[in-house]
This record gives sequence, C-alpha cells and structure tokens, in this order.
Amino acid sequence: MKPAAAVHVELSFSTLPGVALTCAECAAADIENASATDATGDLGAKISAMGKGAQLTFARAPTGAAHVSYDLRASSDLLAPPRAVLVSDDRFRAFGESLLLLPSESARMSITVSIDGSQLPAPLSASSLGLGASRTRRGWVDGLRSSMFVAGSLGTTIMDTGIEHDESAWLGYTAFDPRSVTAEIAGMRSLLRETFRGEVADHMVFFISQSRAAASVLGRGNFAVAYVTPDEPWSAALRVAMTKHLVSEWVGGEARIADANGQPAVWFGSGVALFYAAHALAHAGLLAPEDARELVSTLLSAQATLPAHSGTPADVLARQTAQGALYAARISALLRTRAARAGPRAPTADPHEAKIERLDDVLISLVDEARASGAQEGMRASGARLLRSAAFIDIVAHVLGEDERRVFASVFDKGGPVALPDNALGPCFSQRRALHAEMSLGFDLDATLESSDRVVVGLVPGGSAAKAGLLSTDIIVASNVRPGRADVPATLTVQRGQEKKTLTFVPRGKEHAGFAFVRVPGLTDSQCGNVL
Repeated sequence: MKPAAAVHVELSFSTLPGVALTCAECAAADIENASATDATGDLGAKISAMGKGAQLTFARAPTGAAHVSYDLRASSDLLAPPRAVLVSDDRFRAFGESLLLLPSESARMSITVSIDGSQLPAPLSASSLGLGASRTRRGWVDGLRSSMFVAGSLGTTIMDTGIEHDESAWLGYTAFDPRSVTAEIAGMRSLLRETFRGEVADHMVFFISQSRAAASVLGRGNFAVAYVTPDEPWSAALRVAMTKHLVSEWVGGEARIADANGQPAVWFGSGVALFYAAHALAHAGLLAPEDARELVSTLLSAQATLPAHSGTPADVLARQTAQGALYAARISALLRTRAARAGPRAPTADPHEAKIERLDDVLISLVDEARASGAQEGMRASGARLLRSAAFIDIVAHVLGEDERRVFASVFDKGGPVALPDNALGPCFSQRRALHAEMSLGFDLDATLESSDRVVVGLVPGGSAAKAGLLSTDIIVASNVRPGRADVPATLTVQRGQEKKTLTFVPRGKEHAGFAFVRVPGLTDSQCGNVL
C-alpha cells in the first residue's frame, strides 16, 4: 500500500556530539522538509540513504542546543507490519527506530520529542515514557530509539501502589478488560522483582487490536506491546509471553550467558526465560495444569520437528528456545523430586548445598553472580560482561551430580533432544511416545503480509493452503495463525476479484517421532500439585 499520510516530528537536543543523526528503519525517500538549526542559525540539513535506513547530516557542527524537524510519510494500511509507522483513521503508532533521527552514539542527553497529532479525530496520546503528551524520563539514547508512540481513540489505566507504577493504553476493541490484565501484569512484576531483588521501575503496556496475524507480545525494556485480534481472549499463551518479557529483565537481562561464539545464548535468554515465566505463573495460580501441559507439548513438538543443525534462522532460534525451555523444565523437575525425597534439610556449611533447592535458586544465583561481576567492573546492567558459558551447569551439576554435565553437553553442544522425567508435570500427566507434525501453511505468510499488495507469495502446489482453496492470485485481507502449532486451524480471509472468502485449514505437514504428555484419567486440577 502507498503511504497516505505524514507525521510531523520535532526534536530538540541539549547538545549534539557530531554532525549526523540516523534512523535505522526510516526510508530516506519518506523523509521530507527536513531542517536543523542551532543558536547561530541554519545547520544545512541534508537527508541521504544509509543502508535500509536514513541519515541526516549537518553542513557544520552544532553549537550548543539544536532543533531538528521533518515530515515522515506513513502507511495508512491497518495490515502494515507492526514496526511500520501507521496513520489511519483515528490512530497513530510508531517505534522510535522507524520514526526518530537520533545520534548514533549511546549517550545520556536531554532530548525533547514532539509529534504533531492534531489531525487525528481523537488525539489522545501515550508513549513508552508514559501516558500523556508530555513525559520526561532520564535514560540513554538507545532507549529512546527503541521507544513506542501511539495516539488516537485510546483507553488508559494507571496502577500505582506507592512503590511501583504501572500504566497501560489500548487502541481498538479487545475481547478482554485491559484494566484487569494490567493489574495482573503489575502483580507478576512485583512478585518477580521481589524474587530477584530488582530495582523499582515504571512499566508501560500497550494493547494493540489488529487483524494482521495471531496474537503476540513484543517486549522492550520498560514496556511491552501485546498485539491481539479483536476476538482474542487474554489466553495462556499471551500470559506466558508477557511474563517472559518481565522475566527477561533478569534472565537474559542482568544474567546473560555466553554461547560457544561469545554471544548471548538463546537457549538461556529466550528458552530458560520462557519456561521460568510459565513456572512463575503456575506458582502464582495463573496457569492451569492443562495450559502447562499444552506449553510443554508445544516445546516437545518444536524439538521433534525443527532441524538441530540447519534450517532458516527463525527455525534455528525456535529450536534453541525450545531446547532451553525443556532443559529448564528438566532441571526444575529433578530439583523438585530431589527436595521431596530429602525432606526438611539440616543446615550445612556448603553454601550451594544450602541454597539450591528450586529452579528459582539457580537463577537467583546467576543474577547475583552477574551483579557481582558488573559491580567489579563498574558497568551498567545492559553493558555488563556475559557470564561464563558453564555458569548455569556448574550450579546444576554441583547439586544434581556431575553426570548432568554430560546431559547438558549432549543437548547444547551436540544438538540432541532433552529427555524429561516421566513425572516432569506432576501426578496428573504421564509421558508417552507421540508423532509431531511440522507446521506447514503451504505459502510464505510473512512475505505475503510484508509485500506492497499482499498477493500470496510462495504458494506450494498440493500444500495445506492450496488444498484448502488458496490461489496464488489471492490477496490476504486478514489472517489468524498460531505460530508453531500444526494442530490449530489457520484462518485466512482473502480478496478474490470482487468478493471476499474465508479459508480455514489445519497446517499439518510431515510427521516426526517424539514425546508428549497426556492427562491421567480421574484426577482433578486440585490433585495435580506442583505442575511446573
């Protein structure tokens, strides 16, 4: 779709350490009427392309404070990718990296952002800085680059306990009450902060109603965005995804483990964080036993169907995440069984032996180690060095035995499967061999939705979508697809000539052998005990 509106942006800087500003995801052709001035006059602003982004350069170095303004053409397509700048009907949304020209250096400075939203029919506004048109927060430039801005027919709420401050804004209709969900998120955030002895900080949640794709959560620092379809309930999947964002402040945030290449390990920062989010929700009474079973079964399916050493980047990340989550489930179950067999424990002089009884204790130890290393080097949390790749298994092996190192290596060094104990989900579920099907839509949904005309891309003859009647000439109007779930029907609404059609099909592909958990007949939820 062609851009049909423009956003006017003004930026005021207390100082600028160079002669250029950049925007990683702004197309240079979409920026118009750029100007820049300082106390002595015009700076001679010039816009040019920089890779996929844009760069604004000055003819001379600014002196003191500087002011920059420009217009950015936006999309009016409600099905535009979530990171696109959108102006449509009564709504505006944008992320900082698609909207703001900022210094490339990560530094602290005073920056004022002004966005003209006067032409919107309902110009209420919010940003990741908080509710209202004018909010200030001290931080780093890279934090503003990853910020979010919304305006339009917003609903808003504030949860303030006097200690913690949580805000939310929602755009469009949702099938759930965002106020009660905000309260739930605030409660989980408080619980996790107490667990990890974290600092008190404000938090913002956006609920964006859209018909583009299945519900999802995007977490960034002090805020999160929940994309939901209008009929989507606040499901277990959304609840876990949102809590994973909260957990990631510590697991994958303060505590980060290096992989074999010296980069943050996906299995830990994404996988362990995912399982611990579900673990924390279950212990808070917010995740039903059946929801826990479904999550673990989905992870086991990903382990069985995704390639261990090849595949697309998305497949590799998905498998690493599943492996990390399943290994955390294994450790949690083994520690739980060990504690139950040992009963009340006598005091011991060994600090590890006295401390590590639950998965929580393992993660708290890692966070404490990360804080200690960061304090020694005088680094802020986001800049602290990575922990040793063996940091996690060192703690686990000390408690569960050295043989666990071999298991760990077989999974994360050799790509082998994680074996869960039969009692990993407690007495209500038993483990069985099962066949898991690959999720195969039979066309490239992401490429289709990101194309300018949304005409079907990559339709596979004889594939799931083709068998359901999808044509290569169809235009995707709306989609509801559960990523990674070959057993959940996918629904597509397409424009075909002058009429719209709705196609529903199960995206089931090739089958692979694996394991799954099934419910034990006759046991109620109250008899399930500690599921995760």
